[in-house]
Amino acid sequence: MVTGERRLSLSSGGVNARTAKIIWWVVLIGPVLTLVSFAVGAFVVVIIGDVADLSESATSGWAAVGAGLAFVAAAAFVLYQILALARTAAWLEGSRLTVRRVRARTVDLASARIVSLSAHNERHRPLQGAVSTPIRTPYLSASDDATTVHLRLRDPHGGLLPPEEMRALADAVSVARCPGAEDVASWFRAIAADPRSLFS
Repeated sequence: MVTGERRLSLSSGGVNARTAKIIWWVVLIGPVLTLVSFAVGAFVVVIIGDVADLSESATSGWAAVGAGLAFVAAAAFVLYQILALARTAAWLEGSRLTVRRVRARTVDLASARIVSLSAHNERHRPLQGAVSTPIRTPYLSASDDATTVHLRLRDPHGGLLPPEEMRALADAVSVARCPGAEDVASWFRAIAADPRSLFS
């Protein structure tokens, strides 16, 4: 990477209203989940203790351990989900594409071995209280010798990435020498010129 290359933040990252609502529900339900996990862990160990005919003190000790482990696992799961949602971001620096959830993964498109496009069905609710509708969401996948990144090509509100970001991705992909890169770059330029061509 050349020093001083401008970082272009891509609109696929960030927290929208729906994601914020999910985070809020996770925060609300998280303590309940951890307490339930604590109780279930203790109950399971007590049952195992009865089956194994352990002494009361041994059963109590292992029940505390089981409950503690279940509590830690549930708390870690809740924290991971919050971090994964809140830290979602993506950016482009020259030919280097970085996608971050809990941790960032970077692929230099200039040396990518695989560059491809795919699409997944998602549910989108355009307005608060509106009925959700299915949409096809395109994804860019790129792999080098070390890692793979998957970039969602819609913004947090359900729209496609803006034309300037599509053109920047086209320029970055165009330096790749792997099979399919030229077609992917052409697709980005076509979408940047006319987003309706996605559905043609």
